[in-house]
Amino acid sequence: MMVPFIGEVTAVSGIMTVVLFAIGYMVGTSIKSGIKFGMVALLLIVVMYAGGILGADVIKNIVEIVSFLKPMMSNMVGEGSFVMQMSLQFTSFLAGFLIGVFKG
Repeated sequence: MMVPFIGEVTAVSGIMTVVLFAIGYMVGTSIKSGIKFGMVALLLIVVMYAGGILGADVIKNIVEIVSFLKPMMSNMVGEGSFVMQMSLQFTSFLAGFLIGVFKG
């Protein structure tokens, strides 16, 4: 079946679209949960530092770990960047991802 602006849509591409939407939704909700966990961990560290439980040396170690991870993440993003055409499957993955992040 030919659809305007999308092209040829077959049963296989329709199934693949639904599967990629579900995968995008799961990835989006996982990332949202990870961000929530990170915010709770950060709040816990701030409260423990303000209460005097954690010293300045522990905070310096945490900052060193985070600053060590920053170049590693930028390298991963640089290696993973590529140009992808806007296909029906990619669009459905992106829609599922965004719904998962904002609503999941």
